[in-house]
Amino acid sequence: MTEQTKAGKSVSVLVKEAFLKLLPVQIAGIIVGAINTFVDSVVTGQFLGTEAMAAIGFFGPVATVIGISYVLIIGIQILCGRHIGAGEGAEVVSLFSTGAVFLGAFNISIGVIDFCKARNIDQRRSMVAGLCVEEMVGNVVKHGFLPGEKHAVDVRIVVKEKLTIRVRDDCRAFDPPKASGAVRVG
Repeated sequence: MTEQTKAGKSVSVLVKEAFLKLLPVQIAGIIVGAINTFVDSVVTGQFLGTEAMAAIGFFGPVATVIGISYVLIIGIQILCGRHIGAGEGAEVVSLFSTGAVFLGAFNISIGVIDFCKARNIDQRRSMVAGLCVEEMVGNVVKHGFLPGEKHAVDVRIVVKEKLTIRVRDDCRAFDPPKASGAVRVG
């Protein structure tokens, strides 16, 4: 059974209508942002030089990260509000915890990328290191934490002749066959 509003329309129909009404505004915002970035790049390149141009080039990814984080936070707020209204406290705690862990892992990843760049590690390897740490921390949380447990996760990065990443935790051990549902024969 679908939820009905006072106007007689289902909530999903209202959400779809609102989405379709706001879609052109969102597209226009993206186009204006792209034009603005292009114009800023042209003006900066012509009048301020390459260092200023590099700063503008760095702003795009930072703005994207902020935007993605903002969308995630707003989405979690909406879902939490819905579950609070339905009296589903456990779902609220689960959503909030998942969001906090995801944003934490994402921020650790950004920190790793910055750490690598500050030590003159090329952009590709910096990004790969950040993604590796994000994946490792995510796996620790996904497979090692049980609800209500508190654990420590230690991330270390060492740069000498090569880049070394170490993630240690005090969680329960990960059992790949159990997690995959694999059945051992023989």
